[in-house]
Amino acid sequence: MKTKLKKLLLISSSFFLFCLFSCGYYVPEKDYSQRLNKVNYKNIEVLNEPFIFRFDADLDFNSKSNQRTYSRGSYYCIYDWESESIFDYVYVPTDDGRQSFLYQCKNKDNNLEYFSIDYFYEEKPRIFNLAENGSSVKEIFMSLDFPEIKDKNLYFAQPKISNNKDYLILYDEHGYKSTNFYFFDVNSRAVTKVKEIKAESSLDEILVDENGVCWFLEFTEDSKTKKEFAQIGFYDFATDTEDGDFLVFECEDDSAVYDEYEGWICYDRYSLSYVDSDYLVCIKRTYDESEHLNNVVKKSLIVINRDDNTQKEIVIENPDDSGVGEILKINNCYYVIIYDGMEKTNVYRLDLKNATKEKIFEKEYAFYNRTEVRDNRIYFIYKSDYQASEANICFFDILENKFHECEKLVLEDFFEKQGL
Repeated sequence: MKTKLKKLLLISSSFFLFCLFSCGYYVPEKDYSQRLNKVNYKNIEVLNEPFIFRFDADLDFNSKSNQRTYSRGSYYCIYDWESESIFDYVYVPTDDGRQSFLYQCKNKDNNLEYFSIDYFYEEKPRIFNLAENGSSVKEIFMSLDFPEIKDKNLYFAQPKISNNKDYLILYDEHGYKSTNFYFFDVNSRAVTKVKEIKAESSLDEILVDENGVCWFLEFTEDSKTKKEFAQIGFYDFATDTEDGDFLVFECEDDSAVYDEYEGWICYDRYSLSYVDSDYLVCIKRTYDESEHLNNVVKKSLIVINRDDNTQKEIVIENPDDSGVGEILKINNCYYVIIYDGMEKTNVYRLDLKNATKEKIFEKEYAFYNRTEVRDNRIYFIYKSDYQASEANICFFDILENKFHECEKLVLEDFFEKQGL
């Protein structure tokens, strides 16, 4: 491993020389050698479930006429949310993926393990592992010799899932009517099971409950009546059990009008939002396109009790302007994030048993594309895309009823403070 890293660093150094003397006379904007030589990180067992960001290792080169930026691997940034600061970072020369955050798991010894699993396009697929009691990132080559895998060019996505498990569930839509689920075992660091789910259409939002059961939603159509149905199904790796129509919603009622050219004028659409061992929650949107396209006249949360499949409804105000974000469970209480257009971000406490909600916080709209829960805090994290080298972080503390904006995480500022 050390020999391989030395070779990679030598290649990186050679790249600098190539840019210096090749046509165009591009020269490095600064000396990057210190940054790229840091292939070890401090032991992070002293931290409380830190965030691990992945940033492109961007190198800027200048010529007389313009500037070019090259990406050579990744920086893994270890962020300590308790001190609101970067604890350490490590350079990973061979990770050229697009993942913004590393997946967090726990192994059989209850130690945190973080993984970068993005896409496979090579003959020997590889993943990257950062262990809390380790000091260097491990590059692991995997075998994907499964009959369900027909295309070796895979781009993985992760369903919504609880952290700190000794497995990851990944999925890859390799066809319009076919989705593969992958069971990644943390302890063996390998994909040990693959399940192909065939459907009439692409699967909607995919969720995984705390027992590792995969939940999905697909839309089907009756060829005679043209009516559409939203079917909720699941697959359980533990028992190899699949049920494609665990629950079925009719999207058009008997009074709905069908136009030969425009389709259904009034209809419902469903999407999965949350699942645990007690409840399954869907977002229901009712459309009326008699006046204009995509007019949402009603929006609600459909709460399904998994004991008996009974349903209750929680209505969301301002259906055409409001958006429903994540539903989170903190200390056995449920919360939902609802935003009013681009104006406000609201946090509601949910009573799923009685199907009620109570607003506990609102603020000006907070841009975010990821939420994380730590202790009593809901973290809102905005990293614009996989190429961004900065992130906005803020949180709402449920117990203290307090919102706080953290100092913006800017990787270049950190490097400059460290003299790198």
